[in-house]
Amino acid sequence: MHPLLIDAVSGAILRELFMIGTHVRKEKSLVTTVAGFPDRKPYQLFLGPPQSAKLHIADDELAQSAAIIAERRINLFVHTPYIINLCQAAGTNDDYHTNLLIKNLQYANTLGCKGVVVHVGKYTDKDKAVAIASIITLV
Repeated sequence: MHPLLIDAVSGAILRELFMIGTHVRKEKSLVTTVAGFPDRKPYQLFLGPPQSAKLHIADDELAQSAAIIAERRINLFVHTPYIINLCQAAGTNDDYHTNLLIKNLQYANTLGCKGVVVHVGKYTDKDKAVAIASIITLV
């Protein structure tokens, strides 16, 4: 069996058995994005650019999107930006990474999402144990 086909089948099994969502791209409007989702399937959605901290969604857009998600019982997970690095010590970069995570968590809660996907980052030049301790502290 071709490796790409194996990946596709594995992905389908994960989606169906464990309700792990596939990545979807956000349209210009969050309302338009969630309104276009077919029912039932789980989705992972970046609320902003995957490599950026630019993230602002108006309250009315959040409310309209939340209503659609609830009405259609959409299984939605927010996928946080890849730039979040929770291996950084608390207090560094004005807690930039932590604040970005908090903002994503707040939006996900408002939308009624099933959860939030977070890649915790890399420990780079730090000792691995110190990086893991930072993740635990920041989470």
